[in-house]
Amino acid sequence: MLETNTDRFWWMIGALSVGGAVFAVLKLKYPELLDKGIENLLGSFPNIAGVASGLLNLFS
Repeated sequence: MLETNTDRFWWMIGALSVGGAVFAVLKLKYPELLDKGIENLLGSFPNIAGVASGLLNLFS
């Protein structure tokens, strides 16, 4: 039996490997779908410059 931290580490490596493999297969098989999904995800975040200027305006 492995030590608890070592065991978690190997599970993390396995999860990252499987996730990377799934991402690579999706990128090779369906590049337009993955690009559209990434674009949609990044478009849902607020503009960092707008957030920073809003916070600065709060304190001025």
